[in-house]
Amino acid sequence: MIFDAKNISVAAGGRTLLEGVELRMDKGDLFVLSGQSGAGKTTLLRVLAWLDLPQAGEIEFEGKSPLEWGVNNYRRKVVYVSQRAAMMDESVENNLRRVFRYASAGKGFDRDRAVSLLEKLGVEPERMGQDARSLSEGQQQRVSLARALMLEPEILLLDEPTGSLDPDTVGMVEEYLVGEVAKRSFAILVVSHDPGQAGRLGAKKIELASWLVSNGGGGA
Repeated sequence: MIFDAKNISVAAGGRTLLEGVELRMDKGDLFVLSGQSGAGKTTLLRVLAWLDLPQAGEIEFEGKSPLEWGVNNYRRKVVYVSQRAAMMDESVENNLRRVFRYASAGKGFDRDRAVSLLEKLGVEPERMGQDARSLSEGQQQRVSLARALMLEPEILLLDEPTGSLDPDTVGMVEEYLVGEVAKRSFAILVVSHDPGQAGRLGAKKIELASWLVSNGGGGA
């Protein structure tokens, strides 16, 4: 087990958002997280990525907390991709390069790999020089996903990664993610409102309800 979140609770404005959440992930796991709007799915992903802090509970990756890893190193290993892509007002290439300006990225920017990743996700190579904010919402989502994948994370947390895509492109992205999990043996947790996505991904479907995440086995 490489990732263990125990008894995670979050409150804001005097309101409980999450309480007693338990989630365990291992290499090769692919989960799809569903639940009603407002159930706390995005909040959970942000807490797991240590972008927001829980009021209670513990998170461990490979037996160490985010603080023991160092927050920047942890966020390179456990990478969150938001539903609404965060693009700087500059070219697609510079948006992809940006994450490699930090020592925690580990290695330098590989332009050939970036182009290959975009192609596999259905974004034309000539988009590299285009202002990222001029792309469609769906294209920005895929650029954001490519940026995360270039970091080669161990845990990838995706918030509605195909929500703005047409069915053919959804299939392309899903196929790529499944192939990457099989090849690299990392773990993915996807928030999705698409009732068929778990089946197409061959993923375990988990429901966020009554403040508890359960994948149906062994206290996860």
